[in-house]
Amino acid sequence: MFESEDDATRFGVMLEAQDFPTATVEQMDADDIKEFCQAYDYDWEIIPENGDLVLPPEANVEQTDWQPEDDSPLSTNQFDDADADDTSPTEISDSELDSIRRKLEGLL
Repeated sequence: MFESEDDATRFGVMLEAQDFPTATVEQMDADDIKEFCQAYDYDWEIIPENGDLVLPPEANVEQTDWQPEDDSPLSTNQFDDADADDTSPTEISDSELDSIRRKLEGLL
């Protein structure tokens, strides 16, 4: 957690430079973040304004073990049944996803 919006934005730009997804700076209540981190056994730290330069990790975690709770608004279907499609999503292997990603990056 950053006390300074500028420091948080700078950290987000460094993440993006390392091919992490684009970060968005959001103002949140520190107690809410601490509560979430404690509930899921995540570490947290407050970075003071104009403190030491904090560097992002060198690698992204491919998949976390955190899942929203069943009663979470994120886990409920927010679409009307009228919008539902009878087709199920297609499963794609990691190697196929990597191949698609390389092809898309080649377009840039």
